[in-house]
Amino acid sequence: MKIVQSTYKPIAILEQEDVHPGDGTYNFHFSTENGIYRSESGVPLPGYGKNAYGQPEGSYRQEGSWSYSDGYGNPIKVTFVADDNGYQPSSDILPTPVPTQYPTPAVGPAYVEPQPAYVEPQAAYVEPQPTYGKPQTAYQPAYQPAYRPSYN
Repeated sequence: MKIVQSTYKPIAILEQEDVHPGDGTYNFHFSTENGIYRSESGVPLPGYGKNAYGQPEGSYRQEGSWSYSDGYGNPIKVTFVADDNGYQPSSDILPTPVPTQYPTPAVGPAYVEPQPAYVEPQAAYVEPQPTYGKPQTAYQPAYQPAYRPSYN
């Protein structure tokens, strides 16, 4: 049995603070020796409390951020707000949505609205009439068996 040595090195927390004053608000932050930083604060919105079953109900407004350096040494920072409108992060690293509505382009005074091409009027629908012709001959099979049974 081979024992594998771990190359994991613990990362030291340089600073950490957690504050919970008891009125429902809170804030915390920490930073590590490898450049990670995280902070958040929250405050209950009106209507927050516990229901008849002791479960929390209502909502909070939370704000915070985190930062770190990517694999190339570039600083990355994300800030956010979370409230009745959902989680709303903001950062240069996040993709931006493609606009769903585009502004109407300005049009010069010489612009003429295109007219539909001339379409030849079509005749009104006419109900097809039955046609009478020579009756078709009765069906005759192409193959006639040579054997005919005889009955005595």
